Amino acid sequence: MELNCASVIANSPRKYGIGEARLIAAIVNGSGCFPDDSPPLDVRDDGVFVSEATKEAVWCLRGAKGIDEAFYWNPAWELEDGPSPLTAPLLPIPFTPRDLAAFLVGDISQFIRERFGQIGHLDETRLSRFGARDAAHARRALREAYELAAHALAVVERAERFEELTDDADQRLAYWRRAMVRELLEGSEVGRSAELVALQGQHQELRRGKDADPTDAQPRGSRQRQQEQDILQALRALGYDPESLPRLPAGTPGPKAEVRERLPAMTASVFKKAWDRLRGFGDIQDAD
Repeated sequence: MELNCASVIANSPRKYGIGEARLIAAIVNGSGCFPDDSPPLDVRDDGVFVSEATKEAVWCLRGAKGIDEAFYWNPAWELEDGPSPLTAPLLPIPFTPRDLAAFLVGDISQFIRERFGQIGHLDETRLSRFGARDAAHARRALREAYELAAHALAVVERAERFEELTDDADQRLAYWRRAMVRELLEGSEVGRSAELVALQGQHQELRRGKDADPTDAQPRGSRQRQQEQDILQALRALGYDPESLPRLPAGTPGPKAEVRERLPAMTASVFKKAWDRLRGFGDIQDAD
């Protein structure tokens, strides 16, 4: 039976408890990337938190690229009138599918996304194999969260603002994450926050007086989707599976370089941005 999650949750938000939270947290804790005696997530009666042992270990690594963001971020950082991010859980208990969808946006949830698919690309087969009969509610929570996150992603993509705001990939990710969390937990349309509107205005000011790009006659969204399709088609024409690209030794030209040679009409900047989008969407992945 197919669930219309949007209507179900809008009419009566479903809530899940500590049992489902433990099963979901176990995906991260059992990823094999952390010591068995020091799992990164701690499931308490009121929510899922980064464990104290992990906080202490991360404190020693402060400043290492990606470490702070992965273990100190939680959805509360992105809310204008939310709880204190210093004490708020990554996932409250009880939690709604929207809470879980916001949790999926964070770096610490990459292990969940690697297992079941990136946002917008839920692997139903893998999800159906997750857990035993007692995991049925956890599977449902994940399915609903993925559907809500995919809807939020569609709203974010329609806005098409983040690449215009900055060329810095980390900053674009920060804007994207904030927009996703606010769309999920506050129901605000992307770009309505004062910060994003102000940044958009600054960008438009910078562009004034510059020559218009002749390709702007084509809608930005359709142009970007075409760039992405061109890259995927080139990969397949070269005999590669975009979702399982080989890892080659450093200094060896790989699939990305081969595709770049096949698409001379794309500038280096446009190609890089399209490739990064495909990476972010999960359409391009490395082989296990």
